[in-house]
Amino acid sequence: MDLTRVFEGEKGTNPEELIGAAHAACFSMALSLMLGEAGFTPTSIDTTADVSLDKVDAGFAITKIALEERSCGAGY
Repeated sequence: MDLTRVFEGEKGTNPEELIGAAHAACFSMALSLMLGEAGFTPTSIDTTADVSLDKVDAGFAITKIALEERSCGAGY
């Protein structure tokens, strides 16, 4: 993995950002399904991911992904 772009401030999406976005999207879809099955109708679900990339023995690794979710809907 080329970390040059990450640490030199170059524009563009890096692999860590894509993993965070995928994780947030999957969570949003699962939450929507669960709310629907419970009888609620979500009108909006907004999930963001904060990805932690840290130096480990073998190089760099994602050590944590923190999700923050906000949703609105009828009945909750």
